Amino acid sequence: MKMKKIYVLILAALACVSCNDWLDVQPSTQIEKDKAIESTQGFRDILIGAYIRLKSPALYGKELTWGSVEYLAQHWETDQKETGPFQLSQYTYYEKSALSATGNMFNNLYKAIADVNGILDVIDEKQSMLVNGNYELIKGEALAIRAYCHFELLRLFGPMPGKDIPQSTILPYVKSVSRKINTHLTYAEYTKQLLADLDQAQQYLEKVDLILKYNLKELNLQSGYQLKEPDMFFAYRQMRMNYYAVLAQKARVYLWLNDKPAALENAQKVIGAKDKKGELIYALGSKGEMEAGDYSLSNEHILALTNHSLSDANWRKTQDAFYTLKPKLERYYSDTDIRLQLLWTEIVENSIRKYHSKKYVQLEKSGTDARNNWAKNAIPLIRLYEMYLIAMECSSLEEAANIWNNTLSVMRDEEKVAGFNSKEQLENLLIMEYNREFYAEGQAFYAYKRLGRETIIGSPKAANADVYVIPLPSQEFTGINTGN
Repeated sequence: MKMKKIYVLILAALACVSCNDWLDVQPSTQIEKDKAIESTQGFRDILIGAYIRLKSPALYGKELTWGSVEYLAQHWETDQKETGPFQLSQYTYYEKSALSATGNMFNNLYKAIADVNGILDVIDEKQSMLVNGNYELIKGEALAIRAYCHFELLRLFGPMPGKDIPQSTILPYVKSVSRKINTHLTYAEYTKQLLADLDQAQQYLEKVDLILKYNLKELNLQSGYQLKEPDMFFAYRQMRMNYYAVLAQKARVYLWLNDKPAALENAQKVIGAKDKKGELIYALGSKGEMEAGDYSLSNEHILALTNHSLSDANWRKTQDAFYTLKPKLERYYSDTDIRLQLLWTEIVENSIRKYHSKKYVQLEKSGTDARNNWAKNAIPLIRLYEMYLIAMECSSLEEAANIWNNTLSVMRDEEKVAGFNSKEQLENLLIMEYNREFYAEGQAFYAYKRLGRETIIGSPKAANADVYVIPLPSQEFTGINTGN
């Protein structure tokens, strides 16, 4: 079989960096895929290149966490009317700057998909070379990344989930690298392929993922903990697509598809995940951890992207454009809520009191072992708190109240409820929690859309399909070319 010649980002210097540096190395060159895949290291390099793309500002290093998607949720203020942020906040998607912003999100998600398709196109024929679990790990992670990006495209550009799903085609589900135009699929066809990728990713990772063997302190090489494995490529599992990240993705997707039993099953598996010693792998964050500067609550990270470039000074500079006002915060939070008390900095500019998030202010590296803070210098993509919210939504009203009163409200110092008398009452609390908890993490807009809320708090217009379904870039109505 003749290899397709496409170009992918890889890390030429990756092989010679230490095990605790590889996630932060920036792309230094490009090589042809047919040369890269002649070794295990080549496959690893291409995979890490995909993660580097994911943490770029065009994707989860800004736009799909605290950037464009947060303007869709009305979380930031802006009055610069010719800019993408303002147009997105007004849902005037056909304005020039808004089209540019949404087109960039669209294109970069498909570029990330092309990165891993470059692996998946050829990995089976190289299986005999990829020994000692490398085949299963790399293929499982690549499938999980492909599913993750396709689900983001569905949440942004796909129809509102529910009973009135259109029978027409919506988006291409791209499974190979090609210069041919990819066929758009129906909603049912698209989501079937999405779940199939997640099922396969789970099967491969279940065989080799060290997160099923070690606790996070061991995997992240924290002081006093030793990972008794010779290959550090299998460490730091929170920072890569791991077995439980796949289950968490499945919980999200099944909830989107309104398959609540399946969503609950997967969320509970993550909540109850234990290491070989029988200890819970993930724990909800506390006030004490926030007070100590762990603002993104690293013990909750099921999947995160390490980003040491977000130093305190850099984050402050980044946040200059992202601020909210006190009246908006007061809509969401009670006075006792630790998220109001500890996650915001007030800065007065031109007599305006602006509130900036501290969620990504990086912890200083301490002591001689800088590895201690790996999990904390990260941008979370999936956190444990969301799994509890999914469990609440998929449980009986009585059990939902128990989860809230006995677990979540306690950890955030929020008000308890006497009980939920209706699904509507439960959903009202859930939508507030998606706003409160995931401010600057890019999840609130998707919750509004999935629940079909008729109002987005702070929105200038009623919420409907015109707000929730972002139009495809004009050149993509007939297909998408995934060759590079």
